[in-house]
Amino acid sequence: MNNERDNELKTLITQTDAFSEEQIEDLRNYTVSMGNVGTDWRDRAQFRAAIETIAAIKQFDTASAKLIDTTNRLTRWILALTILAVLFAGASLYLSWLALMK
Repeated sequence: MNNERDNELKTLITQTDAFSEEQIEDLRNYTVSMGNVGTDWRDRAQFRAAIETIAAIKQFDTASAKLIDTTNRLTRWILALTILAVLFAGASLYLSWLALMK
C-alpha cells in the first residue's frame, strides 16, 4: 500500500498540468502518511507548506479572475453612461443653438 501511495505521489508531482482541487487534497492527505516513511519532520513541514502555497495561489487566481470580470463589467457601464451623457450634452447644446437662432 505504501508503495502504491508513493507511485500516486510520483505521478502527481511529475504531471505537467496544474493541480486540481482534488489532487491538492490528495497531496494534503499524503502528508499524514509521510510520518510513517521515516522522513524528517522538516521535510514533511516543507512539503505541507508547498502544498498550501499552491492551494493559496490557486484560490487567489480564482478570486482575481472574478475581480477582473467585475471590473470589466463596471467599466462597460461607465463607458455607456459617459457616451449617454455626451449625447445628452450635445443635444442640449443643439437645442440651445436652435433657440438662439429664432
